[in-house]
Amino acid sequence: MIRQKASEHSSTQDLKRASTKKGLGRQQVLEAARVLSNAQGIEGLSVRALADHLGIRPPSVYAHIGGLDEIKRALALWGHQALAETLRDSAVGLSGPAALFEMCTAYLRFVRTEPGLYSATVPTPQPEDVPLRQAADQWLAVFYKVFAGLSLDEEAQIHALRGLRSIVHGFGTLEASGAFRTKYDRDLSFRTVLTTFIQAVADASPAHAGAPLQHGKP
Repeated sequence: MIRQKASEHSSTQDLKRASTKKGLGRQQVLEAARVLSNAQGIEGLSVRALADHLGIRPPSVYAHIGGLDEIKRALALWGHQALAETLRDSAVGLSGPAALFEMCTAYLRFVRTEPGLYSATVPTPQPEDVPLRQAADQWLAVFYKVFAGLSLDEEAQIHALRGLRSIVHGFGTLEASGAFRTKYDRDLSFRTVLTTFIQAVADASPAHAGAPLQHGKP
C-alpha cells in the first residue's frame, strides 16, 4: 500500500480547512483529485474517495463537478498544460539533440513528481474533444519544433517522438512499480538509454549526422 507523504497529508488538511471556512469549490475538488491520483494512481480515483479526502458526503462532490469522467478530463487538461510548460522551460536556450536530452530529463521528472497528472495525459484525446487535443498539441509542438530543426521528415519525427515517449514512460512506469532497486544509479541508466536513442535520431539528421551528443545547459 502506498503511504501518503507528509506534504500530501498537509494538502489534505489545508483542503479540509478551506472547505470548512470558505466553502468548497471546483478547483479544490480538482486539487484533491490531483493529490489522490498522485498518491494512489488515477485508476483508484473515485467520487467516494474524493469525498472522504475532503471530509464531505459524495453528493456534495457533484455540486461542483459533473462526475468522475469530468474530473479525469480536467486532470488531463491540467496535465497537458503543465507538461507543456515543463518542456518549454527545459529547452530554453537549447536546440537539437541537447534540447531533446534536457526535455526528456524534465519529462521524466514530471512523471516522478506528478504521476497522477501524467497518467491522465497518456491516452490520446478523442477527435471531438478539441480543447483537450489543443492542450496535448502544446507539448507535442515543443518536440516537433526541435525535430524540425534537425531536418527530420514527418514520418521520422513521429518515430522519434514515439521512441522518446516510450523511453520516458517505460522507465518511469517500471521505476514507480518498484523496479531498478539495486545499488546502481537509476538516473545514469536513464541517461545512457536516452543518449543512445537521441544519438541515433541525430545521426539520421542531415544537419547533425556524426556529431557527438552534447547535453546539459551552459
